[in-house]
Amino acid sequence: MEQRVKIASTGPEAREKSSSSKSDPPIEPLLVKPRTAARILDRGLTTIYKDIANGRLESFRDGSSRKITMRSIKHLIECELEAARKLPAESKNLKPTDAATRARQAQRTATKMDAERGRK
Repeated sequence: MEQRVKIASTGPEAREKSSSSKSDPPIEPLLVKPRTAARILDRGLTTIYKDIANGRLESFRDGSSRKITMRSIKHLIECELEAARKLPAESKNLKPTDAATRARQAQRTATKMDAERGRK
């Protein structure tokens, strides 16, 4: 059912606008701010800025605000899904180890080896 709504009530500028009883579907944004991109991708803001610096996310300055394209966010998700599909099944269950963890493991191994050499 369509209803007519008056925009201006008097004068020559009086006109009518039609509105339907159904609400229009939400419009998907083409651009988002870095904080919104971080929420969408479930990442920290620092990681978002690193992705921008590495060229993984397209962005530009709009005045003093930075905008990121939704196209690049979707492309990043697709690339990460594709990379995950290529991984062997057994490596998907492993936790990623960072450089600090590997350094601690190497230090423990070296300490154990030194201790064994001292006993012999």
